[in-house]
Amino acid sequence: MIRIQYTISIIFLLSITPVIISQGSSIEIDSQFYDSKQVPPNPIRQPAEFEPIEGVLICYPFGIPLDLIAEIAKNINVVTIVANEIEQVYVHSIYLNNGISLENCSFLIAQTNRYWTQDFGPWFIFSGDDKLGVVDFKYSFLFRLLDNAIPKKYAYDQNLSLYRMPLIHEGGNYMTDGQGIAVSTNLVWMQNFFRRQLIIKQITNEYLGIKKYHIIPDANGYIDPRNKHIDCWAKFLAPDVIMIKEVPPNRFFMYMRLEIAVRYFEAQTSCYGTPYQIIRIYSPNDEPYINSLILNDNVFVPLTCSEWDDEAINTYVTAMPGYNILGFHGQWLSVDAIHCRTRGIPDRNMLYIEHIPLKKHQLFNEMGYFIKVRIVPYSGENLITNSTRLCWMINDSDWHSTPLDHIADYNYSATIPSQEIGSKISYYIHAEDYSGRIENHPYIGASWAHYFTITSYK
Repeated sequence: MIRIQYTISIIFLLSITPVIISQGSSIEIDSQFYDSKQVPPNPIRQPAEFEPIEGVLICYPFGIPLDLIAEIAKNINVVTIVANEIEQVYVHSIYLNNGISLENCSFLIAQTNRYWTQDFGPWFIFSGDDKLGVVDFKYSFLFRLLDNAIPKKYAYDQNLSLYRMPLIHEGGNYMTDGQGIAVSTNLVWMQNFFRRQLIIKQITNEYLGIKKYHIIPDANGYIDPRNKHIDCWAKFLAPDVIMIKEVPPNRFFMYMRLEIAVRYFEAQTSCYGTPYQIIRIYSPNDEPYINSLILNDNVFVPLTCSEWDDEAINTYVTAMPGYNILGFHGQWLSVDAIHCRTRGIPDRNMLYIEHIPLKKHQLFNEMGYFIKVRIVPYSGENLITNSTRLCWMINDSDWHSTPLDHIADYNYSATIPSQEIGSKISYYIHAEDYSGRIENHPYIGASWAHYFTITSYK
């Protein structure tokens, strides 16, 4: 059966063109295709990698170097999967002997087959009760049953609600913007060839809150299905920013596939209603720079001792102003590096800020510029009113701030005063709550602030 499925996969790769599966009307589902497990209560939101993170799930034996584990453990919890208590004691001693902060280390006792926690680890959602839950799925590798059980074991260990999504999938072949848009390669169709495409659409909507699902041909073009993951050549850096791998033209077939993918995303609309900004990262020899991990204000980039390492770091520095860009050497492969071997765990009590930025050009308005914001303290604590504000700046001068007015429920607003035509206005939203959380939108705040220019024309 596996050999037949992979044969079908190769045929699909040659024939399928980029497709968006968008949210539409409900469809009738044939019971033989659909596993009627409990679905999460609406509304559902699946957080993005670049949102607040409380931990990282890794596995022993390690797939990442100890110096990377030490760096992660400086600020957030490292959850290490170990087979038993004896192994836990041994890993604990390794951490102690290598200066790794034990205050930020915890363990999940469970057996595994391999260390690719990104692929088999739990997926997370915030459901209609504003609680973090775990979405389980059928891991595609049939003979890695121990790996397949990890989402369930993690959910039970953390007392989180568990929802079993009836799809075969892999975490490395999935990325989301946190606003209901997701991207995978067409490997997900190949793995679920026994399901109709509309069924896949409805399942991801019901379990993950996905309203628009981009499923596109794998741009790397490898034959091995294990290498057809989206995280091997593309990455959301922000809701409207996608980084895509770049290779030289003499690598003709991969070059053409990647350029077709770039053209495809340039023609799409982000959750902000604007075209995506595409960032290219040069990987002439398949260096795995794209397979990085975003953890709060840090970005961990795999390095290979290539002459292009410095350029890769500079690409991230330019693309993500205000973030700490940190490079790490390891036993990386072109399709298997830091992102593949780690799984971010969202902050279950995050202070979530939702806002659609104003378009880059705004007509002169003597009434000012209205900013609408939704702020959800998942901790249940109240916002600190005096500290929750709209911060704005005119023409790169000094920052000013305006209190956010509460409208209703989680909705707030403020107005930036009218300015002269030709002025550039930069702004970001700042919020604090009594759980001690401090967040901005965009996440990094002033360094990557939203901006628009006032014009006399549309």
